[in-house]
Amino acid sequence: MDEQQPARFETVPLEQIGKTWGPRPTDRMVQHVRRHGILSPVLLAETTDDDGVLGLRLVDGNRRVAAAREAGQTHIPAIIVPAVDDAEVAELTLAVNTLRTNNPVTEWWAIDDLHQAGLRDATIAERTGMTPATLKARARYGQLDPRIFSGLVYGRIAPSVVDKAARLPLEAQERIAESFHETGSLQTWQVEQEAKKFRQPRPGSAPQSLEDLTFQLDTLAAAAQALGLDRDAFLHAAGEAFARVQDESDND
Repeated sequence: MDEQQPARFETVPLEQIGKTWGPRPTDRMVQHVRRHGILSPVLLAETTDDDGVLGLRLVDGNRRVAAAREAGQTHIPAIIVPAVDDAEVAELTLAVNTLRTNNPVTEWWAIDDLHQAGLRDATIAERTGMTPATLKARARYGQLDPRIFSGLVYGRIAPSVVDKAARLPLEAQERIAESFHETGSLQTWQVEQEAKKFRQPRPGSAPQSLEDLTFQLDTLAAAAQALGLDRDAFLHAAGEAFARVQDESDND
């Protein structure tokens, strides 16, 4: 049985590395790379496709590769891990991301690769150190409106905004995706505004906080307006309801 070859250091032509995904490098980072070059090697995995053609897959360093390209560099220092399969690449990607500022796009693809390889979330969490909550959050990307996911992939929508959008029903995602398509921008307030339309109190449930109570009062006020009641009539009805509950409580 052949022994696993050790990782090696090489200076790799950027043309051998495919597209990059996720958040773009900052202008400051590009300027630094233009002046000093890439000082920290990226991590590449040596893979073989179905036809036996050898290739390199980027495991860690999307922003460094993107910055090097914007800065006009032609080569980049890299650590190359030889002869690994897709599942091993995915596991390595997740393990590296948990140790530094993560890239949610590469994380999602890596998690999907591991799911395709038959691994369950519990096993992925154990092997990579990712929390179940993070795995669940990344899994939602698979149900995102394609326009929102594309905005994340190409660094046009912030990951924090996408995380909130991924919790919305598809019809709500479609509305904000259309807005993003028209304006080229998607902000947190837009997602939260859409989320309010779907945030409904549980039937028969008592509010658990002042925020819950305020939301239920807003809902009742909207219903009162729909019935044609004015402010005084609504306040009078609310006051009588409060008095009835207080009387019942005093008689218990």
